[in-house]
Amino acid sequence: MAKRLHLAMLASFATLVAILPLRGDPRVAPVTHPEWARLLLRALEVPDAVRATPRASHAFAALSWKSSLAFRGDDFSAAEHVRVAGEGEVVAESPSGEVTYPLSIVRPGDYRLRVRAAGDPGAPFTAEIRPYGESEAAATFDVVAASAPAWLEAGALHLDPGSYTASLVLPPGTKVEHVEIAPPCVNAVEPRGGWRPTAIVDRNDLAVTALQAVDGESDLPPAASPIDVPASAFRSEEPRMLAVSSGVAAESLQGAKDGTRAWAMFELPEEGLYTLSVFGLKGSGMRFLADHCMKAVLCPSPQETHPAWWVVTTTAMTAGPHAIAVNLGPGSTVERIRLERKKASDEDYVATLRRLGFDAGDAGSVSRARAVDAMEWVRGRRRQSARTGCGDVIPRADVNATIATQGTATPGGGGTTFTGGTDPGGGGTPPGPNPPIPLPSPGPSQPPGSAVTIAAGDGR
Repeated sequence: MAKRLHLAMLASFATLVAILPLRGDPRVAPVTHPEWARLLLRALEVPDAVRATPRASHAFAALSWKSSLAFRGDDFSAAEHVRVAGEGEVVAESPSGEVTYPLSIVRPGDYRLRVRAAGDPGAPFTAEIRPYGESEAAATFDVVAASAPAWLEAGALHLDPGSYTASLVLPPGTKVEHVEIAPPCVNAVEPRGGWRPTAIVDRNDLAVTALQAVDGESDLPPAASPIDVPASAFRSEEPRMLAVSSGVAAESLQGAKDGTRAWAMFELPEEGLYTLSVFGLKGSGMRFLADHCMKAVLCPSPQETHPAWWVVTTTAMTAGPHAIAVNLGPGSTVERIRLERKKASDEDYVATLRRLGFDAGDAGSVSRARAVDAMEWVRGRRRQSARTGCGDVIPRADVNATIATQGTATPGGGGTTFTGGTDPGGGGTPPGPNPPIPLPSPGPSQPPGSAVTIAAGDGR
């Protein structure tokens, strides 16, 4: 009996030795783009909405936001009293239908909800966006359906990073074909050339996306001397808010009780990756809008006592003229802004990531163990920076100041077209004494990003 057991154990060991080279040790097996995208979302602590759908494309879209996050009507995560009909459509049944779609927000910004639907114009439906797992909605919109299928603008709102759901409550007979979240201009988290469902993650992919995920591109080495734009170059509807700071020779923009708005033009000699920084006090917060599109909010900093340099954003910009608008909350100041072009080769990302505390390893594919270590590093770095978001910090009456042009996606999610829209939140321009800032045309905006490539099966 003992001899037979010994022989069986030897046979089992021989089988394992034979299989291992074929199957490989899962700890060192290469990681695919869909796997790394989901690990990144877990590190950014927005995994809940992505877990609710099996599609790799939704994980890619949450990280890149290069086009609208689009759902077919039947691509819901939860539904009640609806039936699926036609090409992925859902039709509400009595007493009323409800469908819910998952959203993962990695970058803060103004996100616009759109629905392609048809129904009784006399029976509006309700659309709402709420934080994942919470009962209170972040925003609720009433949408009037058309008798024939049409794209309907529900509204828009500012969302900080996190997991959310978009829900539609539909009167009986209302048909929904597609739901889209049209993106603002945001800085993508994506490898060179975009996410691909069958690609293997290499060291460069990991270094680029990990540094993007922790907003670490401002730590890349400089490629040229910085360009400074002084406060005196800004124009304001309230010139008295451009004053000489106490004890400081340079002029500075001053945030008034109800907010101060100003704008300026600047010229970039060549295209590249630029870090935009501001020297001043954050006070109760400030908001920037570059090229009618790229929005960034600096949250209040109660600990500050003196003006300091603050990184606003790092983004790709074209050569030529650019426009920037700033809204200042009470107590905030701007003495100057700075634009610094960065070195951005793969080697620069790898070296910068190593300097910040994580070694992406040797060239070539990334093992699962290293990818998990990178995930934990990204999670720790994000928690350490405490970037939880603070919403839109400017008083409501002043919101329209930096939404001179609002991006909306073309039907079908084919990119972003800037059409001169209205204040986020739907319903047109809010009440208040301040008209939109008449920003001059800045010329070309940021270069278009890489489209997410979807293969058959969509990475399920």
